[in-house]
Amino acid sequence: MDKFAFIKALRADAQLPAEVRLTNAEFRLLVMIWNYSDHECRNARPSAARLAADAGITRTLVWRQIKALKQKGYLVVTSAGGAGGGSARKANTYALTLPMEVVNLSFTTDPSSGE
Repeated sequence: MDKFAFIKALRADAQLPAEVRLTNAEFRLLVMIWNYSDHECRNARPSAARLAADAGITRTLVWRQIKALKQKGYLVVTSAGGAGGGSARKANTYALTLPMEVVNLSFTTDPSSGE
């Protein structure tokens, strides 16, 4: 998916089921991860420490929100990080995705029309 089409699809919409609606904190973290993705919303590799600094939250909250984003269908781990050489750890690699409910709504309504 095109990087900017992804952001447009994230508009708040009361028609979305509660299980896929983003909280403000989840939205903020998703945008932080989006900043590190390529033009197709893939290959984002920010560390939890980097995301915490960017979003102004703790690493514990980063991991909690990543878990929620994965459960809701907005985020997929494409390559698990882990122990790197020495004391460094490798970051997970993420791809951004959209739950089917968001995709269906995005293509059936026009946000500029006020519907």
